[in-house]
Amino acid sequence: MNVILMSRKIWAIITYDERQWREDAAETWKEDGVAAIGWSRAGDLRKNKNLHHLSQKVGGRGPSSLKAFFKEVRKNDLVLAYAGDNIIAYVGEVDGPYKYERKNKVGRNTDDGFGYAHQRRVKWWSSPHYFSRRKLPMEIAQQLGITGCTIKEIDPGTYGFEGFRNFLESNAETLSDSGFEINEDTVKAGIRKYLRTYADMLENGLKITNAESGVPDRMRPDFKARDANGNLVLIECKGTADEDAVWQAIEYRNKFKKEKGTRALLVAFKTTNACRKLAHQHDVELFECDLTFSRV
Repeated sequence: MNVILMSRKIWAIITYDERQWREDAAETWKEDGVAAIGWSRAGDLRKNKNLHHLSQKVGGRGPSSLKAFFKEVRKNDLVLAYAGDNIIAYVGEVDGPYKYERKNKVGRNTDDGFGYAHQRRVKWWSSPHYFSRRKLPMEIAQQLGITGCTIKEIDPGTYGFEGFRNFLESNAETLSDSGFEINEDTVKAGIRKYLRTYADMLENGLKITNAESGVPDRMRPDFKARDANGNLVLIECKGTADEDAVWQAIEYRNKFKKEKGTRALLVAFKTTNACRKLAHQHDVELFECDLTFSRV
């Protein structure tokens, strides 16, 4: 019996829709273990495999994007979760068939969801994460960041699929620690969204009591919470936390110093060495968050 081996492909899929959503979905993709695209009104694509109905239900780049996601993406393909502004948030490998999912956070069309019902399971790598496309080989980097493209097949060029995969694996630490300017708003939004649901993973018994939105920086902390002992906990989220972030947390704590036991917490994707030193000096509790919380 002849066995036809399908060549593995590389896909870049954007994790946001600037027309509808303010917050980037990359962290939620990783949390739910999926990659996804929108146009949910097209319905379950498995019910009409010819896809003749798509142009009537969705416009713009919807039909071509849905067809590629449904028909061309396959198990073991490589996925680059592209968060915009030249940033690749995560790298993963497709681990399952297409599904139309409305129940998880990525798929449900609610205030805490994104409405991306067309999904595929993905095993997201722990690293590299949040790195600039400019750190990739030029022949690959120049294919990313094309406006108006939701899903795009990436040609690995002279590297080939395995060569590019090996490049990502062998340079994972260097890429993740490349020191580029991360998209502060995007990463902070992801941490805030995660913290709202999983505050007890930050600390057992921690409960969010108030979440601020739509206020200028430095006016109020992102969250007020109570710990297991009833103490007030002021939480500020950052993409990258530096010395200024520590002083900001101290400022918040001073505003509530009349309440005994008030604590100040900084939660960030990355923290600088200076930030860590200053935080320890002033008793500001510091955590790094990559869908888990690590005290530093």
